[in-house]
Amino acid sequence: MVVDGILRYAIRSGMDLAAAEIDSRDATSFVEHASASCSPPITMVGGSRVFEKKHDDTQSSSTRIFDLPTLTIDQLLTAFQEMDLKVTEQDLLHPTAEHTEQIFLNILYQLKPSIYEAIESTVLPLDESDFEPVSRSILVYSRMRSLLKDIGFTDFEMLDMTHPAPHRLARIMSALVNYAMFRDRRWEFFEQGMIESDGLMEKVHQEEQGIARRESRLLVEREDMPKVEHAIQQLEAESQTEAYSLREIAKTADELIAEANELKKQRGRLKDEMEEAQFNLLQLLNQVNPTKSLLDIGPQEKQEILAELKKSLQSEEQRMEQMMQQLEEQKQQVDNLQELIRSLDLARQRLWDSKRDMGDCIQTEEEERAMSQEEQNVNAQRESIRQTHQNVLRSLNLLTTKREKEQEQLAIFNDNYPLKHEAAQKTVRQLSEETKELEKQSKEIQAALNDCDMKIQSTEAAAREELQKWMNEYQSLMKELNSGWKI
Repeated sequence: MVVDGILRYAIRSGMDLAAAEIDSRDATSFVEHASASCSPPITMVGGSRVFEKKHDDTQSSSTRIFDLPTLTIDQLLTAFQEMDLKVTEQDLLHPTAEHTEQIFLNILYQLKPSIYEAIESTVLPLDESDFEPVSRSILVYSRMRSLLKDIGFTDFEMLDMTHPAPHRLARIMSALVNYAMFRDRRWEFFEQGMIESDGLMEKVHQEEQGIARRESRLLVEREDMPKVEHAIQQLEAESQTEAYSLREIAKTADELIAEANELKKQRGRLKDEMEEAQFNLLQLLNQVNPTKSLLDIGPQEKQEILAELKKSLQSEEQRMEQMMQQLEEQKQQVDNLQELIRSLDLARQRLWDSKRDMGDCIQTEEEERAMSQEEQNVNAQRESIRQTHQNVLRSLNLLTTKREKEQEQLAIFNDNYPLKHEAAQKTVRQLSEETKELEKQSKEIQAALNDCDMKIQSTEAAAREELQKWMNEYQSLMKELNSGWKI
């Protein structure tokens, strides 16, 4: 539309206040433009030019202010059509008060939306007995008279609404149409700025809503802070308790390590004693000439040899009893180590649970290194026990070899001394049984060590998996906290 395309878009988009300010400036500019024009007045309606002579000097001073031409009926109808106003030729040639008032009201809706809304929303006084009701015609007349006065047309009376005349109505409508066209051209200069202003206001509104949401979220977080701090204090107290328990366990581990070292020293002493016994046995065997015939050995010499062999066997039996006792003690140490490992696993799990809730990554890493060191100590102690077990096996092999040699020595006396030989055989059988029992206990110790290895490996794998899981949860929690505070 030429007349009202942009204007109606702006008015119907909610820019009434801005349009009202522009209307005031446009009315002043329109009056100045109309008064300062020295050439014959020209108006554009539907792309046509309209020329008209100036009014004669007999007109009143008020009408000389508005010095623009009066449009024809066809020009007015064309203009009203472009303004989307339903006005007929009958309404202009034979106007009635009702139709004329409605036309004025529709024009006010086009040019002054705020005035139109004020008319529609006007209420009667609360006490109708004190005041007469204000009719809509009076309100329309008052607002239309004010609008026409603003654009320089002051020759508007109440009779123009109650008893409208065609020629006066045409002049009034011409003034309104010319102003609407002038206002439409002026609006083009403000439209882009108003659109940008609306966009900025929308962004400001969105930012304010975002700020309100963030403030609400921060308020909720501040309300939750005392609860979080209380939970952290509880976790710190639990962590201190767990740390104390861990120190006690570490102290017990140190004591066990000291006992293991003492066992290692005892193993060295046993090894020395065994080597000494082997040396004595070799000396004893060297004293007996293996090439000498049994017939050449006298009874007294045979008695001495048997007594010496018996004494040697008794000494070896005592040593085997001591070794059995040492193996039993080592088995007890293995059980203690397994219990220590279980205690360490339990303490580590409790400590990790506390640290996961508290979010103390640095302290957890330090304690993890300490636990790793303790595991290394336990592994070293386990290796020491394994070495002790190997040494015991070697000692058993030596005893077996010694037993076989003694059986060979005893076989020499089988023919002449059956009773003594039977006693010696019985002793050898007892020694063999004890050796088998010792081997059985050695196998049990080996099985316990293997079980200990499997438990340690399982504990280490579970600890690594739990630590990785805790680190992932900690990193996720830190990301959430950082994103919440950045908002």
